[in-house]
Amino acid sequence: MYRDDRIVYTSNEEAMGTYEYERWAEPPSEMIREVLFRELRASGRYREIYSLRSDVHGDYVLRGHLFDLREVDGKALAARVTFEFELHDSRTGTTVWKALLLAR
Repeated sequence: MYRDDRIVYTSNEEAMGTYEYERWAEPPSEMIREVLFRELRASGRYREIYSLRSDVHGDYVLRGHLFDLREVDGKALAARVTFEFELHDSRTGTTVWKALLLAR
C-alpha cells in the first residue's frame, strides 16, 4: 500500500482508505529511503552508503519496512507512522540490531 503515491487515511481508528486525488510527490517508502540515505551520508560516520540496487556489496545491509503511514481524522492534523529497521552483517548473515518506531 505504501509503495503507491496515494495518501492513506483512517477514521475511527479502524477503517482505512486512500484519497482518490490527494497524492504524495512520490511513494512514502521511497521518500523515507531518500531521507535515511541523506542523513546517513551527512553524519560522516560511514565511508560509503549504497542502495541494494547498485552492484556494490557492503559489510552491512540495512533493511526496512514501512508498516503504517496514514492521516488520522480529527480536529487537529495528525498522522500515525510505524516502521522497522534491521541491520544485517553481510558476512555472517546475523542481525546486528533491530528497531521498531511507532509515532503519532
